[in-house]
Amino acid sequence: SRGRRASRFAAVMAGSHGTSRQHPRAHAARGAARPFQVWPVGMAVGVLSDFLAPTLGDESLRHAMLYVLPIAMTWSVFHFYMASRSLKNDLANAPD
Repeated sequence: SRGRRASRFAAVMAGSHGTSRQHPRAHAARGAARPFQVWPVGMAVGVLSDFLAPTLGDESLRHAMLYVLPIAMTWSVFHFYMASRSLKNDLANAPD
């Protein structure tokens, strides 16, 4: 289900920030998923900055971050919200 996938995504995100209560075997999965969480945002900022450079010069990076990061943050908040909908059930079904 979508809630389950969002819950796993949020767990990977939380775990990649060192706040996870997951089993130690999940550490490798979190480490492997981290580049796929960070790379698209960084790439979008870089490409947009290069695109804006002819008109904005040294300010292009600032504007690229201003345009891309709120979208990435909204995307993240949405997934954490989706995960929160099934969190109680997921924790109740989790092995100790």
